[in-house]
Amino acid sequence: MPAVATPSPIKGSRAARLKDLHGARVRIMINTAANNSRSHAVEELPRRSASGRDSATPNCTKPMAPTTITGASPAPEVCGDTVLVISPVNRAWSFGVHERNTKLSFMKSEQSIPSSKRLQLLVDLERLGTMSAVTAETGLATSAVSQQLKTLEREVGTALLQADGRLVRLTPAGRVLAERARGILTALQTIPRDLAPDGEPVGTVRLAASTTSLRQRVLPWLPAFTRRYSKVRLELIEAEPREVVDMMGQHRIDIGLVYDFASAPGPAYEDFIAEHLYTLTWGVLVPPASDPDPAGASLPEILEYLRERQWITSSRGPEDEAAIQSLTASAGYRARVQHRVDALDVVESFVNIGLGVALFPASRPRMTPAVLLDTDLASVHQRIFALTRPAWASWPAGRVVLENLRSMAAA
Repeated sequence: MPAVATPSPIKGSRAARLKDLHGARVRIMINTAANNSRSHAVEELPRRSASGRDSATPNCTKPMAPTTITGASPAPEVCGDTVLVISPVNRAWSFGVHERNTKLSFMKSEQSIPSSKRLQLLVDLERLGTMSAVTAETGLATSAVSQQLKTLEREVGTALLQADGRLVRLTPAGRVLAERARGILTALQTIPRDLAPDGEPVGTVRLAASTTSLRQRVLPWLPAFTRRYSKVRLELIEAEPREVVDMMGQHRIDIGLVYDFASAPGPAYEDFIAEHLYTLTWGVLVPPASDPDPAGASLPEILEYLRERQWITSSRGPEDEAAIQSLTASAGYRARVQHRVDALDVVESFVNIGLGVALFPASRPRMTPAVLLDTDLASVHQRIFALTRPAWASWPAGRVVLENLRSMAAA
């Protein structure tokens, strides 16, 4: 008596691919006593994957007489907890598998999962721009980097690189994958950190802040920090608020210091945790020996003095100019911005030779005779915030950096 209902990995039209209640497929081959070397063809159902290969280990077999599959549709056959319903379809046979607590084990061919090391190389290529720069940073040979990226293309099934003269550029698909990879790599890095929140501070912390914040709020504690936390590598990046937010969004930094003015609040930073660290008093820097001399003047007199002056503001963000316009609007006029300069020492030099006036932090030492007027207006007070992500704030290395930033805020 031949055995039937025996799942088999046989391919081709002689094997039936069926779909059980869980969406998996089994292959069933029927042999008869009259023709035990050939299989009755059965209707082939649509495949879910062109490359997937399914196999199943049966938990039972059901002997069946040859007459069972000839003539009219037979009654359902019970095989353990499985019911086989057999009926003719276009002179062939279709099988419906109705599950009743059937235990089948399926082995799927695994889809290729991109290697994190190869994803990192792709991210490095996007960031650095050239293969030679990637090899210089990673220490790998150019051929090794190229081979790894070709393997990555095979893993994802699409072209990631394209030739551009002697250079190699990312295709649109490559840019999309690089963007996704940054988030994936960050998530992978956070796994051990989340598992050991009270562990020893270890790892690299990338911190971005403005020049003033780095000079006054980071550099003073950095030597002692390095001695105490020898396993923490702190990378510092000079950047303005908009640049900081962009880098946070791209997972290029872990902590970012941003600022705004009370009269020109920054965005809500919905994707991050924004912690207010401290507030800095700013005033208006004017040329020495001004005529009339605004030193000691009242606020209305200072605003009137500023009416005919040209202003110098930041070249890398709108925060300063928004505060300036708020200040002059209180006197009924709009400030005239003439120059845009990033570095505060250059701003001071401009003001000192009479090229204009500018907002300037009261806490910053001045190197010229330029005069700082205290407007005593909260609208020109600068507020500093630390941007982090929830997982990074609890990570030991990130936590100790934040603690030092807070300590400087309280000083």
